[in-house]
Amino acid sequence: YKVVVVEFQDNTQKGRGGLGALVTQQLTKQLEESGAVVLVNMDSVRKSLGRGDSGFLATPSTLWKLRALLGAQALVTGTIQDALVGTGARGQGGEAMAVTKMDVTVFDTETGNIIRSIKGENPIYASRAVGELSEDKALLNAIDFALERVTDGILRGLASLEWSTTVASV
Repeated sequence: YKVVVVEFQDNTQKGRGGLGALVTQQLTKQLEESGAVVLVNMDSVRKSLGRGDSGFLATPSTLWKLRALLGAQALVTGTIQDALVGTGARGQGGEAMAVTKMDVTVFDTETGNIIRSIKGENPIYASRAVGELSEDKALLNAIDFALERVTDGILRGLASLEWSTTVASV
């Protein structure tokens, strides 16, 4: 499946700088590793559609353009709702745990309909990190664990799409 992944919006209270880009990067990595998805470069999207912002992408007319111009079958958008990190002292190194919550929507570019809405979150025990930079490590663990469920949901949603093709040349 050919998919466009838009940078996630950070709706957390603290608004950590770069969190949306980090989550998007981790998701694209997981999707690529699945082998079921070919990702469309956002630079190609901007060049083809002639707009700098990505907030306009979920409109039916723009979704259709993504399909017609780039062959994209789906658009993935997401929002990070929560990213909480807690620390505690343990011996020489610090200990940290984190919780992340995110909402992801997958759109069909042909119909403009939502294929799937996915909620991703992690159990707190899955994010435990000890030592130097334990807060950052715990947050990364939490993001990765939450994105595993999201990636699975995206792939299940894509499997519901009907296959179609066009003739490139004769």
